[in-house]
Amino acid sequence: MKRRQVTIAFYVSPAKYAKLGWPPIESLALPANISKLHLVESAAALGRLSSEAELDVAVVKVTELLAEARSGDASAAAEVAALEGFFAEHPGILQIDRISLQRQLAHRTFIAQTLAALDDVVTTACPSLFRPDPNTNTTTTTTPPPGTVPATPRIFMRSPRCFSLESNDALARSAEVAAMDFPVMCKRDLACGCLDSHVMEIVLSKEALPMVSTKAPLLVQEYINHDSVLTKVFAIGPHVFTQTRPSLPNFSNTAIGTGTEGGTQPLAPLLFDNTRPAAPQVEEWRASPAARCMLPDSKGNAALQQALPRAIEVMAQQLSKILGGAALFGFDVVCDSAVSRAAVIDVNYFPSYKVLTASQFLENLADFALTQLEERNL
Repeated sequence: MKRRQVTIAFYVSPAKYAKLGWPPIESLALPANISKLHLVESAAALGRLSSEAELDVAVVKVTELLAEARSGDASAAAEVAALEGFFAEHPGILQIDRISLQRQLAHRTFIAQTLAALDDVVTTACPSLFRPDPNTNTTTTTTPPPGTVPATPRIFMRSPRCFSLESNDALARSAEVAAMDFPVMCKRDLACGCLDSHVMEIVLSKEALPMVSTKAPLLVQEYINHDSVLTKVFAIGPHVFTQTRPSLPNFSNTAIGTGTEGGTQPLAPLLFDNTRPAAPQVEEWRASPAARCMLPDSKGNAALQQALPRAIEVMAQQLSKILGGAALFGFDVVCDSAVSRAAVIDVNYFPSYKVLTASQFLENLADFALTQLEERNL
């Protein structure tokens, strides 16, 4: 049976639309499952549109607006409230995604808690792909039936160990952080909406903690050696797409000073911007004293890479459930091939989706939306 078409409104800022790299919305070639696509920039415009024509779906990206409201912008706060009021009055319009979820995903502390929950969930959901963390003594995880031989070696999930700190002074005094295996990464708790939310630091030794410049509140996260390979994952409901990118190098966990014969002065933290390509930043480090801490990539693990695509599908499915049915999100996966470990190290709402054309994105979005609308009518 032929599925009906949907009418979709996009509530995104001009800056976000530009980041998508799409042509002007009026010149987009719409896939067959979309009848009309509207770009709106205010709750008032969304209200007018819904009163003038049938509207099935509203895609809402308000992370920047939430950041402005959080910083005290009264007009931004009023606009957020107007949007929430609109959806409360129009429950029949499918909202992608909830503003409350976007508010939570703005904080890396929430993301870290989500990833910790994901570790156990995927292992239980798909024991043929995932095995229990060898460093835990869990007794609740199911295992494949006796005599079952997995098609590929199983991997284990363990999110990066991390701690949240409310002040920079607490960073140098924290016994928990000092006891972590170094290197560690320091990130602002705010994952978006401020100029330095994407600027991070790699701290190579605990002696360098007083040199961290990242402003609190911040997240201190275990650095996982991953052979300079990062897998970016893009989800549109059940549809999952990946892109492999060059990433940061492996580092020694042995502190090396800047003086002669090791010296006593710790190496300064390494700053990097995760919105920039990794290669130029890594080349700068190779020409600095930090080069002494950099390790070559391992030979990798072909079996782990073979298992990863299916494992990522399970990760995306379970992550969406943990996030209450989130549809438009991305996450980053790294693999420590030495121990067949996979880890999701970050989650973000509504990434750029540059791995897809505008038509591909819209077709998958409409397919997901239609499924949601049909399930409502069952």
